[in-house]
Amino acid sequence: MSKAWEEYVKVNLNNDKNKERVVHIIIDGVSNDFLYNSNLKNIGRLMKSGFHYEKCYSIFPTLTGPAHTSMNSGALPIDTGVNLNMYYDFENNKLLHINPLKYSKAESIAETLSKSGRKTAGICGQMNRGLNYFVSEAYLGHDAEKITDYSIEALNEFAPDYIQLVYFTVDTVQHYYGAKSKESLESLLWVDKEIGRLIDYLERNFNNFNIVISADHGQDTIKNDISDKLYKIILECGFNYYGYGRFVVIKSTKKADKNRLIKSLENKDYVKTILFKNELIKLGVDPTKIGTGLILLNNGYGAGTEYKGDHGSYTKEEALVPLVFYGSKIKKGSSKRACEIIDTAPTIADILNVKGLENNKGQMLKDIYGVKSNYKKDRLNILAQLLKK
Repeated sequence: MSKAWEEYVKVNLNNDKNKERVVHIIIDGVSNDFLYNSNLKNIGRLMKSGFHYEKCYSIFPTLTGPAHTSMNSGALPIDTGVNLNMYYDFENNKLLHINPLKYSKAESIAETLSKSGRKTAGICGQMNRGLNYFVSEAYLGHDAEKITDYSIEALNEFAPDYIQLVYFTVDTVQHYYGAKSKESLESLLWVDKEIGRLIDYLERNFNNFNIVISADHGQDTIKNDISDKLYKIILECGFNYYGYGRFVVIKSTKKADKNRLIKSLENKDYVKTILFKNELIKLGVDPTKIGTGLILLNNGYGAGTEYKGDHGSYTKEEALVPLVFYGSKIKKGSSKRACEIIDTAPTIADILNVKGLENNKGQMLKDIYGVKSNYKKDRLNILAQLLKK
């Protein structure tokens, strides 16, 4: 580091110590049940002294790219343009990767904050647009210790008003060993230890800070692969398909018989529900960016995946995620009232007194300040109905 930069950092850090800042920690792939009931020392401390929501809904579908994009913008997939991680082009028999950085049409929380003059940083995240300081997942991998090291370095050298760091390791381990497996608990305990190290640094170096802990989705353990039998029925009913792990995308052909498909699958124990155009739009998804419809699978079933753990359907194991707030502006408590991950971005903006988050469909969570909020439940009711199917 040059002497000029050292002097700049020294002066700005001194000026910044009393400013409100937000440290947003995303633990990829962890359900609320897994996080809240794993006896985590450091996250447990934040929950005890801060505020948490017992039930926070992920967006649909419960996939990493769409969920991170919506969580970072407050916008739904139908508005962001990021509806899947990958889109299967049936006409050309080609699988296309959907890069959130390229395809998202929504303004991210980092872009909103940067426009207002706030300094932003990101470590190992899915959305780097608008960030003044960024270290990628490609460089760091899923090493929790490295992610913490680089986060502390960013805070020490740059003192951002907002920093987002993403721990991917729990999601990765669950994919290979199953949801909430012994191995995934070990990885979660590792992340908790690293969060403790980050908390210690923040307490030593900043007077005012707020921590947000969230997740994009949970996971379900795959016990039965029903690809062959399900695909056979889909083809017999005149549809093409692409297996996505915990759901199957279907595309109609000239021979498609929608009613026959519904009747053929209505009593199958592995089918949760079938969603077509109108249902997808109600859920905030653009059907033109997916296919004719989606077949969601019940717990324990998979199609088109070799993983032991996966996500994408809408069961409580995949759809209900943790949301924890702690810090100088946060009141102690918890809420049984449900919320959504799209509420994360507008609430972070509110903590930092920043307005104008474009494309936002989320709501500010005033409960964290000890204020009763008039929360609109229309979308929550739609998501709750899907969860119960």
